[in-house]
Amino acid sequence: MFDAKPDKTSLYQGDVLDDIPLIFIPDKISKWLVLRPDPKSAMTDIDEVLGGRIPKWFRAQAEGSTKDAWTFGKKEEFVAAKARKMRVIIVTQTCDLAQRSTFQVAPVYSAGVLGPKDKENLQLNEFYYMFFLPARPPAIAEDSYVDFSEIQSVPRTYFKADSVVVRFSEATRREFQAQVAEYFGRPFGFNARDRSPHTAEFVCVRCFYGHYRLEKKAVTKGERFPECDKCGDGLWVRISDAVQGDLEFGAPAVTGSAPAGSAAETPVPKVPDQS
Repeated sequence: MFDAKPDKTSLYQGDVLDDIPLIFIPDKISKWLVLRPDPKSAMTDIDEVLGGRIPKWFRAQAEGSTKDAWTFGKKEEFVAAKARKMRVIIVTQTCDLAQRSTFQVAPVYSAGVLGPKDKENLQLNEFYYMFFLPARPPAIAEDSYVDFSEIQSVPRTYFKADSVVVRFSEATRREFQAQVAEYFGRPFGFNARDRSPHTAEFVCVRCFYGHYRLEKKAVTKGERFPECDKCGDGLWVRISDAVQGDLEFGAPAVTGSAPAGSAAETPVPKVPDQS
């Protein structure tokens, strides 16, 4: 799974590093706290290189009670945030790392917060927004997982190649890339909870992508979509124009079109709030 002797002169997609700062909204609030300068505060230099200057003191105000919030200049505000140094994994593709001023990373969490069934699914990488990292003492003390739903951009100045905790083998990096692709590009369609908005012919994309077969069904407008006879599940996209004179949806079909909320069904673990 991991590279036994990683070359620590370069960074790669899938590298795990410690102490990378990530930003979160403060606990127990649903919107940002807007920071406004105290009119009596003196200006203070904060960055010798960039020459940035901010007031020495700010007053925190709830966004909802600040009538002119986000109305100045480029709709920017200073806000109160919580930053925490964490273990992360690099999501940015290796070929892009040399050209980017910021790297996309995802936090790494302990799998100890998951229940037995979720741990089993995690080890099989059944959760589309997670990637399993097995324990590898002393670098990785316990089973962990990557959470793609919390991807952030971090300035490259925080990343040093000689600080890499672990690096994937080539085979594992390909698995990681496939999981990232699944997260950002998983197919959409209609499932058994949906009713067809028109009368047309549909194909099961689960069969197409998972088993390389074409399983088609004709569905009448207003009917619920069936489970697939072949895969037992079914995620349907339209492949034909409307039939039987359905004028409302008579335009050519767009493969993969679907109403909001009808994405592929995927198990979702119950993860306690780790903020």
